[in-house]
Amino acid sequence: MPEELASLIEAIDQAYRQSDVDREILERSLDLSSEELLEANEKLRNSYELALKHVETEKALRRSEQQLRQASKLRIIGQLAGGIAHDFNNILFIILANTELTRTRNKEAEIDQRLEQILIAAKRGADLVERILTFSREQSPESEEKNRQPIRLADVVTDVLGLLKPTLPATITLEHSFIEKDQVFANRLQIHRVILNLCSNAAQAIGSQAGTIWIRTLVAEDDADGKSRLALEVEDTGCGIEPEALERIFEPFFTTKRVGAGTGLGLAMVDGIVSSLGGCIETQSTPGKGTTFRILLPRYDGGYSDSSESADPALAASFVGRTDAPHLLVVDDEESIVEVLGLQFQEYGLRVTRETSPLDALAYIQAEPGRFDLILTDLAMPKMNGLELAQNLHAVRPDLPVVLMTGWDANIVPEELDQGQIKAVLRKPIHQRDLLEVLRPLLEELSEESK
Repeated sequence: MPEELASLIEAIDQAYRQSDVDREILERSLDLSSEELLEANEKLRNSYELALKHVETEKALRRSEQQLRQASKLRIIGQLAGGIAHDFNNILFIILANTELTRTRNKEAEIDQRLEQILIAAKRGADLVERILTFSREQSPESEEKNRQPIRLADVVTDVLGLLKPTLPATITLEHSFIEKDQVFANRLQIHRVILNLCSNAAQAIGSQAGTIWIRTLVAEDDADGKSRLALEVEDTGCGIEPEALERIFEPFFTTKRVGAGTGLGLAMVDGIVSSLGGCIETQSTPGKGTTFRILLPRYDGGYSDSSESADPALAASFVGRTDAPHLLVVDDEESIVEVLGLQFQEYGLRVTRETSPLDALAYIQAEPGRFDLILTDLAMPKMNGLELAQNLHAVRPDLPVVLMTGWDANIVPEELDQGQIKAVLRKPIHQRDLLEVLRPLLEELSEESK
């Protein structure tokens, strides 16, 4: 019995010792498992964060691809618009020049009235082409600043509404009101973009519901320096903007539109243009009721000229009867254009040679460098364009002035103008007054030099 008790006690003791060993092994295992678990958890978290970054990168790439495709489409549209505009402006030029020439020669009131209607229709066509080109044209920041001039906000708004109205549903009403003197010193294209962007946003905010867009010019309060300002307001009855979004609407790439409906760059562009002109933007919006954008710009109090007036008779008669009348070489691959320009210049008392081939025109100058006093050439011509012709002429006779005509000047680089002694660029269709105002000082200078 004692032996059995001793064996039992020893067995229990061994069991306790084994349990201590097992407990130690278990504790070590638990410690090891915890470390592995923490390590595995850290790896999992890192993988999750990496996956999130990958997803965001993929989304950003898709947005960039969409924006690139959209930009590519817009460039193609711009190129197509430019090509169409070049041909269409040539057609309009022929109509305008022949009509103005006939009105100059005709003295019958009824015929003159009919010719005036033709001129009005042709000018409307020219205005339409200019609006399309304005919409599609891109300019560098330097060019945009260089091309600033006094403009009436009402004129630009009218242009934008003419483009925008046909694209809007019948449920959206456009209303406008202008003060009489609403001039600013700005690039017309930039102001066009600002108004078009704000009006397009307003139309999208209204959507398929019935609504109204108001565009107004107003006298605003003076700025901190006491300088007078104008306000351009665009108000809509659309869905409005939530307060938290309103604080961010001018941030690049921020948009409240659905995916694919906007890039988030429009209002950022508007803000950049307005700031570059020394202005600012005030915004008010009520969700469910609408939004008002109020653009404050420095007011321009200088003069403003309307180039739509008819040609000054004194300008047209500048060279009539003069024996020292300058000799012009007119170059354009459109035979109708060189013909009507030749007739117009002959009416002004000028000597004219017409040429439809730039290569033949160059040959004229190479054969007789002193024969002509001024060259008037088209830009887009086969075999040799107007810039190339001017540069080749400059090599033969460096002092020969050149005036360039074009139906679309988007591809003209300013440095190229200096290389060919190009004194001016006229955009077709060219009105008599514009043509004479550009040519007369050049020709008068030539006449003075010849005395």
